[in-house]
Amino acid sequence: MDLSRLVSGANDPFTTNIPVYLATTVDGLKAGAIVSVGATGSTRGFTLSVATTTAAAKDVMGVLAISASFAYANVADGQNRSTKGSDFRVQSDLICDRGATGGNDWLPAVINPDALYFGWYSTTQAAATAGDTITQTITASTGTTVTVASFDQDQVGGWLFSYSSNSTATPTFSGQLRYISVSTQTGLVGLLTAMNVSTDSSLVAMDPAGIRRSVVSSDGRYLRSQGAAGLKVAQGVYIFDNYGSWDNAPMHPLRSWMDDGKNGLTGVKLFSEVFLYDHYAFNESIA
Repeated sequence: MDLSRLVSGANDPFTTNIPVYLATTVDGLKAGAIVSVGATGSTRGFTLSVATTTAAAKDVMGVLAISASFAYANVADGQNRSTKGSDFRVQSDLICDRGATGGNDWLPAVINPDALYFGWYSTTQAAATAGDTITQTITASTGTTVTVASFDQDQVGGWLFSYSSNSTATPTFSGQLRYISVSTQTGLVGLLTAMNVSTDSSLVAMDPAGIRRSVVSSDGRYLRSQGAAGLKVAQGVYIFDNYGSWDNAPMHPLRSWMDDGKNGLTGVKLFSEVFLYDHYAFNESIA
């Protein structure tokens, strides 16, 4: 996630060091990762959510401003030679697993509850549901209806893009951007303009504005086009608007009357501007 803007209109986000904890992944805490409440007790520290469950992006503390590796490389403040309270104390193996018992590793994060972020739609490729794009159970077609088994309902206002590679080869069709304009049953989407898809297509599916439905990538930084069994779930991410850029086109809000029906696009990056609505520090009752 990259900071977009603050709803309050303030010029600068509130960025401060927070205790982090992640034991299982080498250099697993990256810049732009959403970090949430994790374990308690000796392993207390803010950590990554489980990517494919409804718990993702819930009880959020913030979005990391730098990675663990970048923090360690900052010799004055980052390495395990603590001389002041503002030090990051990241260990040489880049695994932030001290926990509360060891005084934690610390990383700076944007913790504004009024922040909007740009979430890039990952194009990571892998077989079946392990990939971030949709690469399976697609029915070949050339019309305005696309069939993808188990595809979520309520897609009107979203976008479908055919990416240039799948997990094994080059798809038959790619570079097409289409606006979803027709409400259909589960497994079908109706498009404003006809689209060529094949069983080997690799599809990026962007949810419409106003939806609380997403899948955050396993490293907490990106948005996926599918989740467990292909379905997205109600995570703590609210879709505020959709944006895109490609060769010869700067980043801009996607609009049906401007961007639908484009073919042969290259250098494409697609984003949802999102709001993290379930902040830990502002979501606890005081009794």
